Amino acid sequence: MQFYDYESLFTVARPALDRRSTPDGFYQHFLDTIGQHVRVNPDNASGFNQGVAERIWYKLGRPYYNVYPKIALAMTGADLSQIKASSIRLPLETLLFRFSENNGLSFADGPLQYHLRTVMASMGTDAYTRKPILTTWLDFGERFGGGPLLTYQKIPIGGDMMLLEAMESLKDSPFFSQGVQVPKSYVYRVVSIVVTSTLLSSDSIDQLITPDVLDRDRRAWDEADAARRKIIEERAWRRGKNGWDVGKYIEVNPHIRRPHMATFWTGPGRKVPVIKLRKGSVIHREIAAAVPTGNLDQDELTSKS
Repeated sequence: MQFYDYESLFTVARPALDRRSTPDGFYQHFLDTIGQHVRVNPDNASGFNQGVAERIWYKLGRPYYNVYPKIALAMTGADLSQIKASSIRLPLETLLFRFSENNGLSFADGPLQYHLRTVMASMGTDAYTRKPILTTWLDFGERFGGGPLLTYQKIPIGGDMMLLEAMESLKDSPFFSQGVQVPKSYVYRVVSIVVTSTLLSSDSIDQLITPDVLDRDRRAWDEADAARRKIIEERAWRRGKNGWDVGKYIEVNPHIRRPHMATFWTGPGRKVPVIKLRKGSVIHREIAAAVPTGNLDQDELTSKS
């Protein structure tokens, strides 16, 4: 399955740069320059924050999630009503979400159809409120000035605010009325994928998040023990694959119908939310018994508590 790549500010500018230019040097100059405009007009903060996020992303080795279609659609419908915004934490400070070419997440603006391509997400502190925020940049194929025109959103994730309340606080940027008109409901669905992904179970038994290794090593990784898997993952990282697949095993498993996500409360006092695949999503269970989901029936939860 093919996933869209992200066009960073550095990627767009690179043809005009000296061939010895590095991402860090480029972003240092970019931030010094645009920072002067932000001080005069705070509406320019989106570009500045994007530069900060991308600089961190490059330093981290350009980490990414490949989000498969079935789980992407399932995450748009996950129940987030009982979850606090403070539960949202990206696994890394900045992370790219890549979507497949046929992901089912599209909208129309007039006669044209736009599809979700990527989302850059970054954890940080709001420059004005000094409170934690999750910032996202959505790419759905709109172009301007030789590069992608991204939809910018920031979500407050501090204090006792519930996640749905924080999601409802999404505001239009000053430039939201320009260019392609993105439905607010579409933005909400996409941001739901990002925040839900931060709550997904990372247990290997659930197979919701797995390393993106080299194609030639995929079967070997599936059959390897933990030590051997680490060697395979490090080889992929050296080849530039610093990423994870989200929902790949759901996509290829013929015994999983439309997946439904369920929240399980874990940890001391059962206060830590973890989202897993609901048991009812698996059909022909006698055939698929070897495919673990990590989910427990209510009576199992009671007996193990």
